[in-house]
Amino acid sequence: MENYIIKFRDADLSKLTSVGYKCAMLGELQAYDHVDLLIPEGFIISGKAFRDFINFNDLENRLNITLQPLYKEVAPKYCLISAAAQQLITDARMPADMGMAIIDAYDYLGDMNDSPVSVSSSFMFEMPFDNDDEGLNTGLNVQGHCALLYAVKKSFANLFSCSALKRIKDAGIKVIDLDIAVCVQLMVRAGKGCSGLVSSEDNDFQAEDVIHISGRWGLSGGSFRLDDECDDYWIFKPSILKTAPLIELKLGRKQRILTAAPDDDYTWQTIESATPEEMQHMYVLNYHEILHLGKCALLIEKHFNSPVQFTWAKDGADHQIYILSVCKSPIKTRSSLHAKATVLNKAKHIYSDNKHSFKRKVKANVSR
Repeated sequence: MENYIIKFRDADLSKLTSVGYKCAMLGELQAYDHVDLLIPEGFIISGKAFRDFINFNDLENRLNITLQPLYKEVAPKYCLISAAAQQLITDARMPADMGMAIIDAYDYLGDMNDSPVSVSSSFMFEMPFDNDDEGLNTGLNVQGHCALLYAVKKSFANLFSCSALKRIKDAGIKVIDLDIAVCVQLMVRAGKGCSGLVSSEDNDFQAEDVIHISGRWGLSGGSFRLDDECDDYWIFKPSILKTAPLIELKLGRKQRILTAAPDDDYTWQTIESATPEEMQHMYVLNYHEILHLGKCALLIEKHFNSPVQFTWAKDGADHQIYILSVCKSPIKTRSSLHAKATVLNKAKHIYSDNKHSFKRKVKANVSR
């Protein structure tokens, strides 16, 4: 039973096959213990727990039959296969000793208060934040023992989501040979704050010297999608510790907001609603928060010696910014040389000719 629960401080990339990429990366950052890199408290449900769950319910044979079309058909119907495989997982029973281990860890985490948590999957392979996420479930604002155990089963089932099945098949691996871990963390109260994504190397401009930050009001759901809803900020890396590193900013529409349901609402865990009009016209981050996230990007990139992407959330109560997940940036062909040259030339112009007035302009635009 003790192999089912792993603490974040005991997780790193050497434990990848037990904790998965997401938890290994977060464990590395927690061990890094830098004052600017805040990670929500939590625990990991190991890959061994998933394997024992499969064996306890005698699911391997039924999953193999369900997944056969994946390898026999030229154009398999991923979503149909995914739905059938995920149903087998969510309908299965949680072993008693495993359930008690998870509940004990949850009670210890929340001081026996049924604290709201997020429950997400930690794959044994890297899943980029911009995947299509068909059928991928992340539990937000999960409270109580029953809700937690069901959210864990849904996170187990994510191994058989459409996006995961496609990546696994393309890699030439059998799905049934893989395990999956689960990440349980105290909720950041971003429903009253904001959340978003940071790329330490901007993918749109194909520029390694540009950090891209995006954000919106409220929670971001299971993954963060870049669209017109988001505010966008671009930072020039070489000037991040100097004056006026911000190259450009763009106000997003932010027409919808995802928030945690009230504590007395037992029907929904999250609620999506229209964003108040005045908030739609406000930037979600102020100048100092933009710089803080830029510095976080440099720290994380340096630690992993690689360009990275990470999701973040600002707590609406303590106003702290937390790192929720990290992955190494997908390698992309640098074909947009004109766009890259344009943004870098713009940055040079800003810093050489008009950096002080630009800084004043940015502060005025993003201050609330």
